[in-house]
Amino acid sequence: MRDKKDAFVIFSVFRNNKPLFENIDNTAKAVTHLQNFGLKTKVVDGVYKGDSEKSILVPIINQVYDLSTVKQLASIYDQESILFVDADRNAKLIFPNNTEQNLGKFIAVPK
Repeated sequence: MRDKKDAFVIFSVFRNNKPLFENIDNTAKAVTHLQNFGLKTKVVDGVYKGDSEKSILVPIINQVYDLSTVKQLASIYDQESILFVDADRNAKLIFPNNTEQNLGKFIAVPK
């Protein structure tokens, strides 16, 4: 029997049209917001469309509450999508209009 892993979301609040200091500040604000809602967070290095950016990993324990909270926050920061990874490590992008794009298996790689 394998250990059950939590599902998680990775998303960023970085925007290419904003200066780096503002993106870093927005990341800190988003982390605080999530933690105030009782969610655990971890800032990680992510890549989206070839660009490296600070991203936020959020374990999804209560899928309805946790995922909707992250989706609302991503919408506030005008994000194109969030990455959702289920307990079996199937990855998909979720877009603001609730459409999804399956990506296959998620594999974390070292920096």
